[in-house]
Amino acid sequence: MSWTGAKTARMYQEMMDYGDRFYMISLFDFHVEYVDGTHTTGRIVGNITSGEWEAINKWPHVKWYLCVRNDGYEAAFQDLLDNAGGAQDTFISEIQRLINEYPFVAGIDIDLERGGGSANIAKAVALFQRISSTVHAAGKLLHVDLPALTGPGQSLGGEYWCDYQQLGQIFDSCTIMSYGYAWAGSAPGPISPRGWLEDVYDYAVTVIPPAKIYMGLPGYGYRWQIDHPTTGYRGTSWLYTAAVEWMLGHYNHTNDGPPQPLIPWAALWDEDNMCPYMLLHVYDMQIAEDRISSQPPMQQSDYGNRTFMTAYRKVQVPSFVGSVSAKGALAYDEWDEALTISSDFISARTPAEGEEPGYAIYSFSVPTSGTYDIAVQVNYTWFDKATIGIEVDGALYQVSQPTQWYPLARVVHWVKLATISLSAGTHTLKFVGESSASGAQFYGFNVCQSFTFEMSAGQAQWTLTPQTYVDVNGQEVQAADGYRLTLEVLRRAPEYASIWNDDFRSYASEESGEWNTALFNNYYTATGGTWIVQGTAGLASHLKQTSVATAQCLLNYSSFEDMAVWATFSFTGQEAGIIFGSNKVGLQPGKVVLYCNGSLAASVDADTTGSNTLRVRVRGSECKVWLNSRLVITASVGGSNRFGLYTTNATIDCTLLAAGDAYWMYPQEAVTVTTPAGMQQLGRIERTDVEWDPVWGYIRVPAGTEESSSRDETISMDWDYLHSNIFTASSDLAVTIKADDIGIWVSRLYLCDADGASIAYYSDVNQYQYWMDRAEFEWGLQGIGVWALGQQDPAVYKYLPPMI
Repeated sequence: MSWTGAKTARMYQEMMDYGDRFYMISLFDFHVEYVDGTHTTGRIVGNITSGEWEAINKWPHVKWYLCVRNDGYEAAFQDLLDNAGGAQDTFISEIQRLINEYPFVAGIDIDLERGGGSANIAKAVALFQRISSTVHAAGKLLHVDLPALTGPGQSLGGEYWCDYQQLGQIFDSCTIMSYGYAWAGSAPGPISPRGWLEDVYDYAVTVIPPAKIYMGLPGYGYRWQIDHPTTGYRGTSWLYTAAVEWMLGHYNHTNDGPPQPLIPWAALWDEDNMCPYMLLHVYDMQIAEDRISSQPPMQQSDYGNRTFMTAYRKVQVPSFVGSVSAKGALAYDEWDEALTISSDFISARTPAEGEEPGYAIYSFSVPTSGTYDIAVQVNYTWFDKATIGIEVDGALYQVSQPTQWYPLARVVHWVKLATISLSAGTHTLKFVGESSASGAQFYGFNVCQSFTFEMSAGQAQWTLTPQTYVDVNGQEVQAADGYRLTLEVLRRAPEYASIWNDDFRSYASEESGEWNTALFNNYYTATGGTWIVQGTAGLASHLKQTSVATAQCLLNYSSFEDMAVWATFSFTGQEAGIIFGSNKVGLQPGKVVLYCNGSLAASVDADTTGSNTLRVRVRGSECKVWLNSRLVITASVGGSNRFGLYTTNATIDCTLLAAGDAYWMYPQEAVTVTTPAGMQQLGRIERTDVEWDPVWGYIRVPAGTEESSSRDETISMDWDYLHSNIFTASSDLAVTIKADDIGIWVSRLYLCDADGASIAYYSDVNQYQYWMDRAEFEWGLQGIGVWALGQQDPAVYKYLPPMI
């Protein structure tokens, strides 16, 4: 089946020439009347065109339907759902009028889109029930065009009003509009990716009889231009015939003439998604695996069927200029009393009865008098084990963890103890246990003229080769005006500077054995219920409280300042959630609740089924709560000195517990590229009214401000494109990408013609054949529905059997 939406000469001709190949055609001619722009009275307007009448008269075997639509206007759909001003009553009467006016039709096709949230499910079912009763009473059939769902309430486009199971009992047939996954405003990609379609129809046939379902497929495509920055949509819709024109070399990005050469482009086949695509005026393309080298912590990862380079952390790169003396912690001249001596560090411990605080003494020499930096290598092993005292020639100095979000906490690293004037000769350095926190680790020291460090997220290198193509005149050509390197990246909004991040992999068991309760108890105190960690060591695991009980699990520290705390979990029973300070925020069936000092402070209705991410942030007396990135509660609740999880007559299954500073955040957006054009930072977003820390690369957002309000640029949740300056090249060229931030994904490198380059996807007969076979033989569907007639690859008609 298909729709007469194109209204082109080609559409009318194909209806006349190939009408015998169609079982059903929906006449896309009718829509609700609009008032005030997008609202409706419920009246239906429109007429069948003369070209359609010719086809109707020629092909009486076709099941002709009248399609009634709302053109995606949410307000109009809502008016019908609410019967606003009698709109629904009028709509039902108008459907009866259409049936009376066009008695030859087999039925009515309802195309209502953007129906809002799940609160409209019952209204939608009632509306479609009224339509069905009217249509069936007239002896006609009801066809419905449905959004693609991959499960109950799982809609890519927010069509949560749609309930397949209930609606499937009402209509006679439907087309699931399983196209539009990629669109003009999205990243380039297949319009109907295979994995998505499989999820849609695997689910659909479990709640709708398969014989009622047509698989929706696109007859159109998009070409996305990727060679330059843009604030609008990159994509332009196109038809199969436009793709052919590019393949013939009739089009380019400079108005189909100079300076860009006209090149016949070969189409490529996307094996993962079973559809064709093209790389237009792209002279080389490389992926993560094509790199020639990389330096950690930048590494290759994958998500779905796509690989990328990223960094999940930064490492310290210390620099010791003019080092004159360096010793490890175990190279002491003497030590005594209450010390813990390990294989490569020493640390203070609590003295036993009759024992004095420990110490270790080291001697070192400097060749000439002068000013020196003394750097010490340390590890602050816990929030209250984060101070080390050192005497140099009897003068005491201390280093300690400077902030609760210190990026080098619980990591062996170097810090500057002091800058000191030293005379030539021998000096004494003493580790002072009495001035050090028990458990803070000392690994050694370095005396040098200058100590500095930088934080590195690593880098990777590629070699790109500008290809030589043959233009429509048979001449070998390259880009006329040079090249741009375009990076395909995924950027994210800044995250709160990490204080704690636990996916529980550290405590999970090996293939055989118990989970590591001793290590877990070092970090947490669990009371009530039954707390266990399930999973595999080294892989993200689950912290569970498995009995229906009132219980809690708190991190072993209670002197934090303003924080954001978040957890990803599911629960069964009465309530489960996050403890912060003397307060709690939790989930109940259908609710988010906030308690202040034991009293209910706020409650809001929400869908809490399945796994959810609950986040609370405290700044002074301001408390905000988010459920799955949606702000649900703002209240005056202060205090976040401690945090953890709790259950109230419930179980919990948690996969992440994390906390961050309420003000400091780390960006996830920028890289620095080196090309023949030089070194250039890409992706850094301009912000106002925030403080920038150049050492860590963090930003501080002041109280009363959200990070998103500090920038004009929106950070997409989709793949985006960053662009280098223009350069020339005729042979292999080296490209280096250095991660300036953690969390940014670099997937592909495109060597683009500076005059324009595009990625294009479209549909062809091979794609239709593949999905027709699966629709029939795997899911037992009624057929396919192509949007829209006259847009698709015309070769499809050769493979469709005649209906008469």
